[in-house]
Amino acid sequence: MLRIAPGIAADQIKEGFGIDWGDFALIGAAYYISYTPLQLLVGPIMDRYSPRPVLVCASWMVAGASLVSSFCHSFWVFLLCRFVLGIGSAFAWVGLLYMVGVWFPKRMMGKLIGLSNACGVLGGILGSGPFASLVEWIKWRETFLLFGGIGVVLALCIMWILQEDQAQGHASQGKETGPGEKESIGQHLKEVLRRPQTWIIGGVSLSMYLCISVLPELWAVSFLEKVHGFSVQKAAYINTLFYLGLMVASPCVGWLSDRISARQPILYAGTLCTVLCVSAFVFLPCRSAMASLLLFGLGMACSTQALTFSAAVEANDANKQGTALAANNFITMLGGIFAPLLIGLLAQNAQTTFDYRVSFAILPLFSILGTLLAMYMKETYGSTLGKTRT
Repeated sequence: MLRIAPGIAADQIKEGFGIDWGDFALIGAAYYISYTPLQLLVGPIMDRYSPRPVLVCASWMVAGASLVSSFCHSFWVFLLCRFVLGIGSAFAWVGLLYMVGVWFPKRMMGKLIGLSNACGVLGGILGSGPFASLVEWIKWRETFLLFGGIGVVLALCIMWILQEDQAQGHASQGKETGPGEKESIGQHLKEVLRRPQTWIIGGVSLSMYLCISVLPELWAVSFLEKVHGFSVQKAAYINTLFYLGLMVASPCVGWLSDRISARQPILYAGTLCTVLCVSAFVFLPCRSAMASLLLFGLGMACSTQALTFSAAVEANDANKQGTALAANNFITMLGGIFAPLLIGLLAQNAQTTFDYRVSFAILPLFSILGTLLAMYMKETYGSTLGKTRT
């Protein structure tokens, strides 16, 4: 929710700091500049050490960054808060998937990742329409302060629920590589990143996640407002339908994937549907009904992106589960660094509605690339590398 919040409160934030769209794009980039490189360390750390102190520390960083950002009056301090927020958030998704992987049978991984994705999407739903109404009511600074308070409560809950003995016992599964042998973090990374399938799967994930990070998280509300003339609140509620589609489809996609023990055909279908929906949304004239339908369909198509994490784990050795998850997330988030900056620069110089649409042409192009990469994915049949199918 905190990740997409600036996109909903864009006008108030721009006015509050006296910045233009080019500067505003730095807000999204600041988050991903810290979030993305850390993915190369999060996984190996999870593989070697107890998740509890890592997740507790990360949760306090997120809460603190939100609280400070609500008080600051310097744009550069605000960017620093977004940078710190990216550091803390870097451990959230991979940490969740790691605990899912070690606490539950592998045959349930697709289903549980889909359910986890659906739960996470609630933040996107609450962070769109309801968040826009809240920002209009109490303004963006007070809203960020409220979220910071909620973050403090969540940090305390993590400290209480995730006990040290539980986390340490499960985390030890990732440390054992053989009798008396431990691999270094560098060895883990080298083994995972040297596999071509890691990069192919990550490329598929990146192509779909660009649509998530660029549209609903940052630019969709402004796009609907400037191109189609919707009010901010109406655009925010239409934007919510993307997350609704993502939430509805995620558990179904995970269940189907586990049911047929296959990832590749579902991901291929998902990338193909992403191409169709995002192309229509960017280039076709849309009334509210059509825009709502396209964003809902795009959310359903992008729900298949969560399966790339199952595929990444299964394409690598069992004792490198955390590293595989983090490597996939790292490749995925690379788009979060350059895409907002590029689109922000193009949108800032757009003179007409057509120019504004062209600014978002990167989304269909990368979706097509993701479809091509999905054709070269090797099917894992729900089995981790080196293990037989069960």
